[in-house]
Amino acid sequence: MRIVVVGIAIIASTLVACTSPSGEGEGEGEGEGEGEGVEDGVDGVGGVSIFPQLAGLWTGPVTSTTALGDFPIMSMDLQDVDGATLFARADLDDENAIRFAFSIESVAAVRTLVFRNGGLFLGIPRDSRAALIAANEDGSYRFCDVGGGCDVVDATWTLQADDLVLAAIVHGRPHMRWEATRADTRTLPTPYPRADSTRTTDFPPLATLTTTVTFPAVAADADLWLLLSSTPCGLQFSCTPSRTKRVSVRAGASSADVVVTQLHHGRYSANVILDRDRNMATTLTPTSGDGAAALDSEVVVAGIDDVAIRLPIVFTIP
Repeated sequence: MRIVVVGIAIIASTLVACTSPSGEGEGEGEGEGEGEGVEDGVDGVGGVSIFPQLAGLWTGPVTSTTALGDFPIMSMDLQDVDGATLFARADLDDENAIRFAFSIESVAAVRTLVFRNGGLFLGIPRDSRAALIAANEDGSYRFCDVGGGCDVVDATWTLQADDLVLAAIVHGRPHMRWEATRADTRTLPTPYPRADSTRTTDFPPLATLTTTVTFPAVAADADLWLLLSSTPCGLQFSCTPSRTKRVSVRAGASSADVVVTQLHHGRYSANVILDRDRNMATTLTPTSGDGAAALDSEVVVAGIDDVAIRLPIVFTIP
C-alpha cells in the first residue's frame, strides 16, 4: 500500500508562501507574459496538450531543501471535474492539505493556462496561481506566479509517458521536487477542455464524505486512517489510495469522524485503520496490533452530493 502522509506541509507552506491567505486566491498582477515555445491550443490558448498527459493517479517521493526534509510518498489523483478543470487534493489531517488544479483563466485579460496550488498549512488557507510561460518539446511546462513572476514561484512540470517530475523554485532557490509515476489512468471528455471555458478563481464544487468510525475505547492516544482507492486493497493492502485522511484520537475515545472534502465522484473501496502505535506514517502500512474495519467497503460518490457512512473497527491485525 502507498499512503499519502507526506509532502503536504512543504508544498502548501512555500509554493504559496508569497500569496494571499485567502483560500479563493486573489491578485491579478502581471506575470512573465506568454513566453516562447507555447503552442496554440483551444481557441489559441497554449499548453493544453498537458491535460491528457496529466490525467491520472500519480504517486512518488518528494525531496525538499527545506528544514522539513524529504518524504517517501505523495499521491495526487488528477481528474476532470467540470469539463474544463483537472483537480487533485491530498490531506494529511484537518489542518494540512494541498490542492492542484489546471484550467484556463483570464490573466491580464488574456485567456491563459493556469496551474493553481492551494490548501491548508497549519489551518491557514492558502492559494496560488501560476501562468504558463513556456511549453517545450522535451515535455516540460513552465509556470510562473501570476502576481510576482518567476522570481517568486517558478514551477516546471515535465511529463514523459507515465513519468512526471514537478520541480519548484521559490524566491530564486530550489525548493521541492516530486518524482511520480502514473498508478492509474483517468479518462477525459473529448474535446478537452471545453473550447469556451474560462474559470473564475473559485474551485469547482465537489462532494464531502463523512465517515463515522467506532472502536473499542483506546487506552492511549492513537491515529485513525481512512484510505479511499479506486481498486480493492485486499488482505495485503496492495493498492494505491487516491485519497487518505488521518485523524488523531485521544485516550478513552471510542469513535471519531473522518471528513474528506473535495472528493471526486465515483466508486471507492474504503478501508479504515486504527493505528494504535501511531507508526503508520513511517511504515506506510498497518502493522500487528492495529485495528481494521471490514476490508474494501464500497462507497459511491454521485456528483457533488455529500455522503455519510459508518465503519466500525471489527478486527485486530495479528
